[in-house]
Amino acid sequence: MRFVESFVYEISNFRCIENQRKSVVVPHQVQLLFSDNTQFRLIPEYAHPIPYYWFQFIELDNLQSRVDDDTFLTDVIGVVAHVPPAEYLEIRGKQTTKQCIVIHDSRGNNVRVTLWDSVAYEFDIGVVAMLPPPVIAAFSSTRVRRLCGHTEVYSTSDTAVFLNPGITVAYDLRARILSPVNVAQTDTNSVDNAVIEVDNMHGYTAQDVFVIGAMITEIQFGSGWYYISCAKCSRKLKFSESYLMCCPRHGSPRIGIPMYKMKISLEDSTGTIDVGFSGKPAEDFFGVTARELVDEQGYNDASVLPDTITDKMFQRYVWRIGRRGSEMSVLSVSVLCDQKNNSGCFIEPDVTSIEKAMNSAGGAGNSANI
Repeated sequence: MRFVESFVYEISNFRCIENQRKSVVVPHQVQLLFSDNTQFRLIPEYAHPIPYYWFQFIELDNLQSRVDDDTFLTDVIGVVAHVPPAEYLEIRGKQTTKQCIVIHDSRGNNVRVTLWDSVAYEFDIGVVAMLPPPVIAAFSSTRVRRLCGHTEVYSTSDTAVFLNPGITVAYDLRARILSPVNVAQTDTNSVDNAVIEVDNMHGYTAQDVFVIGAMITEIQFGSGWYYISCAKCSRKLKFSESYLMCCPRHGSPRIGIPMYKMKISLEDSTGTIDVGFSGKPAEDFFGVTARELVDEQGYNDASVLPDTITDKMFQRYVWRIGRRGSEMSVLSVSVLCDQKNNSGCFIEPDVTSIEKAMNSAGGAGNSANI
């Protein structure tokens, strides 16, 4: 009888024997021995759900304790960091396949997993490249060895590979990998100080920053409305031939996440300017991260603007703009104040016009269309 994965069967007429003493896949005292008389009956609807996966993971920083200990085979899980091309070797006159994969955890520990033979042959690099990062990989029933001073993991004939398995451990690892770095908290009772700290953090002085009331009239995204950035420094990552995501600042491998990056045209009654719009200011403005739009809502085509972005056009907001040379970027966005004064008029923040902002720059920077 041919088993079908994920189906439930009732099994009868089998023997129970003592489990093997070495290279144990699951830690049970007995194992089942099937024969020609063993019967399998498919159960189409089983009332009590059985977990699809079962692992006993060892933390990457504890792998050394399992070196050369094959009493129980080792399960490991991590984020795929590097997948070099497969190697096709001849060992003792036999053709075999070797595939290496580097994985790491959320604490920066990494290990090389080497797959051999059929396990390596069935591992599809193309699938890894197509999945949005970070890609979580779980490896079951492996052996741990020490080679040239490094702890490494090797497959066995029982090893299975699972990409992005639907288990709590994988969800938690993904959440830790994608969690933002700790940001210093600012005193919420002092708005002016908070604004100054944000401007200084971006390298702007008071003379470099101006505030305008304007609306988005055009979104320019010739190379896409998002890019894949380094999770540590927000620089654009590049793929190598081995699907390694490289950061020009932090080297490789790096974790990549989608990040907003576009140029927008802001217009008021006096003119129009083009400014860069990316990162945290864009996330706060749109109310959703680029990663959520790409990974969770399916907007992975960078040439198509999501409705979440276009819905914000042609509405007036208060824009805090930083100017550095000929480049201008959005530092923050806020809504117009809706409190009324005694005359019944709306109170607006202390904003300037695009025309005045450009004139105050003495002709430097991006010229406005007025």
